[in-house]
Amino acid sequence: GEYGWDAGGLARDWFNRLGVELANAAEKEDGHFKVWPDKTLGPRPYVNLFTDLCAIGRLTGLAVWFGIPLPIPVGSVLCKFMLGIPLGPVDVQQLDPDFYQFRVLPVSKPGEQERLH
Repeated sequence: GEYGWDAGGLARDWFNRLGVELANAAEKEDGHFKVWPDKTLGPRPYVNLFTDLCAIGRLTGLAVWFGIPLPIPVGSVLCKFMLGIPLGPVDVQQLDPDFYQFRVLPVSKPGEQERLH
């Protein structure tokens, strides 16, 4: 056989296909992720796929480690959660606009609604 040198093309292609397939499954309302109202992906709620999500997280970590782009659109809410940054009302509004409008705003204190935006 011939010897060759891989410049990362195979790894990039593999990670790209992984990300595309995860996103496609989410758009079809199947798989491990859900498309949120802001068109980003997040874990599908009420499904016990913790081991699978952990594996996807490790693969995401490998992609970051090797500097390979992974085409999974994650929103600021998930990024903040992973980085341990506190979430606020604006994040709730981004994740679920209906919940924010009909649950958060009605119970906020007078004068506080302007501050929440």
